[in-house]
Amino acid sequence: MSTSTKFYICILPPKGVQRALAQFQEAAVPPELRLNQGFHLSVKTQPGLSPDFSWLDAVLRVAEQQAAFTCSVSGVPKQFPEGIAYLPAYADEVVRLHRKLVRAVQPPPELSREYFELSLYTPHVTVAKLTDPQIGEQICLRGEDHFENGVFRFRVAHLSVQMRRLGERHYAEAMQIPLRG
Repeated sequence: MSTSTKFYICILPPKGVQRALAQFQEAAVPPELRLNQGFHLSVKTQPGLSPDFSWLDAVLRVAEQQAAFTCSVSGVPKQFPEGIAYLPAYADEVVRLHRKLVRAVQPPPELSREYFELSLYTPHVTVAKLTDPQIGEQICLRGEDHFENGVFRFRVAHLSVQMRRLGERHYAEAMQIPLRG
């Protein structure tokens, strides 16, 4: 998918959760494996989110129908085989919202599969890109020790559209989309 501007739609945990995740990352993740972007829970990945914003009305309609909800993020890291250490997120609403957004945007099915959408979707917050599974195991063990209460709960009242233009290294928030009350 080559385009000058890329987007994804996510949930941004509140600042307190962001701080706790950053502290964990500093304590448990080698600097070269840390992500240089804020912690987020992707709800809709890039496929179908074109630079012309032709998808925006459909996304706004989905958001208008979605009530605010509570989400939980586990403090016990896990690994994807693709080389990602992550914290699982739990809320049936996240999965339903993801499916509604994919159906509304209608990306090509092959790109949905490539980006782990629909039945391949696992709600999560990425904490590191791994180069070695053993490092991932160490990160997971450190996570179990680091997080005392084990779960972060927070209210989700809006979605964040993240955008990165050609030549930029990081995504930045382009807009917030409120959920229904």
